[in-house]
Parts: sequence; C-alpha cells; structure tokens
Amino acid sequence: MATTITIPGGQATLRDQDEMTERHRRPVKVISMRLMRVMGQLADITHLADLDPSAEDATERMMATIGMTEDESSALLRLTDAAIYAALKSWTLDLPIPVTVDEVQDIPGEVYDALAEATARTGKDLMVSEGQTAQAGFGPDSAGDVASPTGASGA
Repeated sequence: MATTITIPGGQATLRDQDEMTERHRRPVKVISMRLMRVMGQLADITHLADLDPSAEDATERMMATIGMTEDESSALLRLTDAAIYAALKSWTLDLPIPVTVDEVQDIPGEVYDALAEATARTGKDLMVSEGQTAQAGFGPDSAGDVASPTGASGA
C-alpha cells in the first residue's frame, strides 16, 4: 500500500516495494553494485570518532576516511536519486513528475531533500549486497557452480 508524505508545497505518494516494477528497482541495484567497496567501508565506520578529523563536516570526514573517488561520490548521490525515482508514485505539485533517474535532479532542492529523507530506507532495502551478488553467480566462488549455464571456465 502506498504511503503519502508531506513535502514542501504539497504531498507525495510513495510506492511500497511490492508496487515497484523491476524498471523502478533496477537503477538502485545497478548503482549499489558500483558502490560495494564503499558500502563495505562505510559499514566498518561505527561512529564519528572513526572518521578523519581533518575535514570540516561529517560527510567530508567520511569521504576522506574511506578515500572515495569522484566517481564513487557521484554514484552515492545517484543512489539517492534512484531511490526517489523508484519510490515516487505521484505528487500534488504543479510540476511534471520525474520519469527518469536523471530528471530527479530537476526537483526543487527542499522537495528533493524531503523525498531523499523519506526514501532512504527504500534505497537501503533495494541495494544489492555482496552476498546477493555471489548468490546470483557473480561472486568469486561461482566458478565451479554446476548450475552455471556455461559451466566452469577451466581457468
């Protein structure tokens, strides 16, 4: 069942995961695969004391601590865009609703922030973990998987 939230200037209806098609979910999955190294390192940071103290704010300290590249930083922001795209079903704003992940960046800043906060859990729930990737036959232990459609490589 969809959830209605208040956003600056109106209301938005967010899809529950069971209402999302694979077209909605796929961008989150693809981006999360690109971020596995970063997500693993983020999981190891248990409190702000673990972060590099030379940066000014928590985000910068986090990036400095784990050594995020510009591409990883961009992918992390894009993950938020993808979560908003996946969840946003409708809104009462007098603006066209984004129909692509890229169009999410055209949402007014305060509306984007409210949607980002409301969809953060959705993004985390849809992300692909290392275990899921390995289960899909793409992990390092899948070479000898007899269920592999092409068989072992012989390497």
